Amino acid sequence: MSATTTAGAPHRARIRPRSNLAATYLSPILPGAVALHSPSKREATLPHVRTRTSTASSSSSSASSDAVVSTESCEWTDDESECARKTKALNVHECGVPDDPGLNWHLLSESQCDLTTIVKFRRNHEWREYQSSKRWFQQLTTINGSVVARRVTFPALVITAWAVAVATAAKTVSAPWLWASVSSASQFVSIVGGAVSLLLVFRTNAAFARFCAAADSFADVLASTRNLSRKMAVWAPVTHRSSLARLCAAIPWAVKHRGQGIHGTPEAAEELETVLTPAQLARLDPAGNVPAQLMTEITRALDRMNEHKVELIYQLLMDNDLTALHAYAAKTDRIAQTPTPVSYTRHISRSLMLWLLTLPACSVGAGCPWWITGAGTALVSWLLLGIDDLGMQLEQPYTVMALKSMCEDVQDEVVPETGRSEWTPRIGAPRDEVKASGFLNSELVGDETADATTQLASA
Repeated sequence: MSATTTAGAPHRARIRPRSNLAATYLSPILPGAVALHSPSKREATLPHVRTRTSTASSSSSSASSDAVVSTESCEWTDDESECARKTKALNVHECGVPDDPGLNWHLLSESQCDLTTIVKFRRNHEWREYQSSKRWFQQLTTINGSVVARRVTFPALVITAWAVAVATAAKTVSAPWLWASVSSASQFVSIVGGAVSLLLVFRTNAAFARFCAAADSFADVLASTRNLSRKMAVWAPVTHRSSLARLCAAIPWAVKHRGQGIHGTPEAAEELETVLTPAQLARLDPAGNVPAQLMTEITRALDRMNEHKVELIYQLLMDNDLTALHAYAAKTDRIAQTPTPVSYTRHISRSLMLWLLTLPACSVGAGCPWWITGAGTALVSWLLLGIDDLGMQLEQPYTVMALKSMCEDVQDEVVPETGRSEWTPRIGAPRDEVKASGFLNSELVGDETADATTQLASA
């Protein structure tokens, strides 16, 4: 496989079925729920999607770039792998979600395109729509597609059923001493509720801090990669720039794989094949630290630049970018491999569930009817369980971020820009031309350097 063919390999795509709240949670209880909420015609036959091809192979594969692939044969089942196998030729989901093997699809809301969790804003109008004052009503009408609602529906229904049962028993079972004791516990429930709320606040704050740190670390990886490629496009030997550009562009991919926990898998190797040549892939150990291996390969290339009379200061500046990349990759590993202490998250979840199960004590003391108790408990359970689940969703930030599109952007910038650059440093140029251009380097020594400096000062 040539480098051009490798770079032009189309990315796979995954078309996932729309989430079905009723079918997910009611099918074990009501088998007819799935039939009553079967996918609509639009869900069963998504519009045709064009395949994506890279710039490097667009001239040789114009026919395939204009080809369309139908998804009508895709069966919409709970197993997304069956649907994914039938749509490998697609690159983009109908809502624009790429087929990233490192994404946690259980945390993605896909019943509506505007509810997709993986979002990357590129234009101002996207921010305007996101910040619109109509968002409160729009998001209420699309609550059936909420990933939080889908995940907390079952525990919220269990807690609600328990509250309704307690409220009904309080009205039908004659045991005054029992219900008096239950109602007396309402004050303790209120006091503990404040502590549970504070725990949830700390939980979400810690999770959001992890999310921000993960976004910052990966942005630093991308920035350092661009800085390194920019310097290579000018200072590296022309004959080495193409291979160095591919090694450089592969670093964000390798960091992404380790952050998402898919390094060493066939899916990770498939993504690396889109940027590296077969010879470069053969020198890597997929089971090892691929980002470090890529940076070591670049370091060897920097050392070989001595043979091409590349100045040491240039090599040092490029090595500084590699050092920064090592630090940012290590930070990514730390965030991905070090979750919030498990005992902390478990204690919060247990405390929340126990507190919600004691909520009926308040309704019994107030003498609320069962339907008021059920509605209030359902609302409180959905709200607090959702907050706890949001913290859990942000625990692993790299599986809910648009990392693949970021890596593709860097690859599309770095490989063509560095590979086609023909700029050469002025080392080795005739001294008369160097002096005339005002360019000074280490080859100008002694009186010649002084003469050149004098000429610049007089100019």
